[in-house]
Amino acid sequence: MRRATFAMACLTLGACLSAPYPSGDLERLYPDPRMRPQLRTIDVDGHALHYAERVQSGTPRILFVHGSPGDWQGFADYLKRPELQAYGPLLAPDRPGYGGSDAHTIVVSLAEQARRMAGLLDGDGAPAIVVGHSLGGAIAARLAMDDPRRVRGLLLLAPSVAPELEAPRWYQRVADWRLMHWLLPRALVDSNDELLPLQGELRAMRAGWAELRMPVYVVQGMRDALVDPRTADFLEQALAHTPHRIIRYADAGHLLLWQEPDRVVAALQDLIRASAPDANEQQ
Repeated sequence: MRRATFAMACLTLGACLSAPYPSGDLERLYPDPRMRPQLRTIDVDGHALHYAERVQSGTPRILFVHGSPGDWQGFADYLKRPELQAYGPLLAPDRPGYGGSDAHTIVVSLAEQARRMAGLLDGDGAPAIVVGHSLGGAIAARLAMDDPRRVRGLLLLAPSVAPELEAPRWYQRVADWRLMHWLLPRALVDSNDELLPLQGELRAMRAGWAELRMPVYVVQGMRDALVDPRTADFLEQALAHTPHRIIRYADAGHLLLWQEPDRVVAALQDLIRASAPDANEQQ
C-alpha cells in the first residue's frame, strides 16, 4: 500500500511529464509549412533563451509561458489555432532551465525567470498579452508586476499563485532525497527543485497583486489535483481592485490547457477584447 501511494504521488507530482500534447520536430508538429514558427535563441546576460515565434502581423503580441516541467511545445497547438491568427506575433519560450534555455540549470527566483523573458514583451503588437499555465501563471504575474506598462492583460490557467496553498507536499520532500534523484526522471527532479521553494517566492509577490491594473482573467478547473481549486478564491480577493474575471469549470482538471483548448481560446479572445485601448468606450 505504501509503495502504491508513493507511486501515485510521484505520478501526481510529474503529471505534466506525460501531458497530452504532441512533441517532436517542426515537420511533425506543423505538417503545413506555412504554419511553422521560427525557432530562435537569444543571449540574456550570458544565458540562453530559446523560443518559438509565429511571425505574423496583428495585435496584440501574445506570450505563452509553460508550467513545470515542460517546454514551448506545450503551446505548439495554440500557435496554429485559426482563431489566433489575427493576433501576433505569438511567442512561446522554453523557460529558464528547460529545453534550449540552459536545460537542467534551474532558476528558483520567479523574478529572475521573468527578467530573462521580459525582452519578449517588446516588439510588434506590444504591449503584450501574457498567458501562463500552472507555474507559468506565477511567472506571467511576475512579468506584469515588474513591467506593468509592457503587459496589456493576463490570462492565468490553473495558476500556482496562492502562497498558503503551495506549501511543499510530503512526496515532494521525499523526491528531494539524494537517492530519489537517481531513481526519478531528470525532468521530475528539475521540477521538484523549483517547486520546493515556490511558497516563499509567492509570498514575496503578495503585495504586487494590489498594484496590477490591467485586466486579469483566470481559468481554474475544480477537479485540479495539482493546483488547489481554492486558488480561484485567492485571486478573486487579490484582484478586487482591477478588472478581472474568474472562470471556474466543475468538470476540468489541471491539464485543461490541452483538454479544454476551446475554452482557453475563448477566454483569451474575451481578454483581448476587454484589454483593448478603447474597451471602456465600447462598453
